Amino acid sequence: MTGQVPPKYRQIANDLRTRIEAGEYPPDSRLPSKTELMNRYGVALATVSNAIAQLQQLGLAETVQGVGTFARKPPPEEPPHDYRELAEQIRLLGERMDAAEVPLDRFEKRVKEQQQLLVGIKRDVQDHARLLARMRRRLEEAGITLADADQRDEQAM
Repeated sequence: MTGQVPPKYRQIANDLRTRIEAGEYPPDSRLPSKTELMNRYGVALATVSNAIAQLQQLGLAETVQGVGTFARKPPPEEPPHDYRELAEQIRLLGERMDAAEVPLDRFEKRVKEQQQLLVGIKRDVQDHARLLARMRRRLEEAGITLADADQRDEQAM
């Protein structure tokens, strides 16, 4: 069975594939119509349709209803196994980085909360300092020194 001639639709698909890959039909260029292909190869519509379907399966052609069939850029060949392995390692590293970002986000949120608490404490300290300064002024205005006030507090206890 070796040396057997492939079916006509495969021959047509192979010819068109060769022309696409050679640049005769660059990506996004319109391929000949089905009628033109039927005349060129002397075949029936079903044979041309099967050839185009094979090109579509290979990713070399795309048909737009009512417009025509267009050449597409040949898809890249399957990368060697070590590239797939490398891609898998990159994917796993990405997952690990995503997992690390969650605790980092929580940490950043906690830092912001602590900063807000510190701002509130600072305001409270400033308010207390102003209050103490007012109290000191009033005591001084009344002629009472802090030492006298401390002695009175001790005697009251």
